[in-house]
Amino acid sequence: HPEVPGIMGLSVQRLFQSLSQYKDFQVSCSFFEIYNEQVNDTLSNARDLKVKFTEEKGVYIEDLLCETINSVSQFQQLIETGRKNIQVRATQMSALSSRSNFIVQLSIKIIDQNQVRTCQLRFLEFQGSERIRKTGYHGQLQEAMRISLSICTFGNVINNLVQQKAHIPYRDSKITRLFQESLGGNAF
Repeated sequence: HPEVPGIMGLSVQRLFQSLSQYKDFQVSCSFFEIYNEQVNDTLSNARDLKVKFTEEKGVYIEDLLCETINSVSQFQQLIETGRKNIQVRATQMSALSSRSNFIVQLSIKIIDQNQVRTCQLRFLEFQGSERIRKTGYHGQLQEAMRISLSICTFGNVINNLVQQKAHIPYRDSKITRLFQESLGGNAF
């Protein structure tokens, strides 16, 4: 509903309100899905993008389209475009069931008194696990298994972090790899 912006819309509103105190800032956003462990850019429709790591950038997606935005309305227009391009399929439970996990990534850069600060904010819309029997979706067993596996892996990472285990299985899923810094790394 356009009149109810949700947590993402409210967060972007608050972000721009907070940034208004700075003279020089830049906000850019990207929208992508993870479908069957494949990263797809939902703005440019580029498929099977590679997840990479460098010391400078951390974990990132190579060739992901990043659009600069100057307002909440620009964000809302872009997210509509991004959502139109996610993988959906009809099941007995829903006429259009999302088959992928949708991620919104905001990159913020602030230049204040000759100091540059950068940060990222990511939102994840997790695809829920559905029982194959209830969906009537028997032909796509692999897809259903991967959806369940990504949720399970996310849970395992959280569980291992809570238990302060030595090994955290971030690399077991693209989602947990991309959210590694947010879950247990350089986040506050």
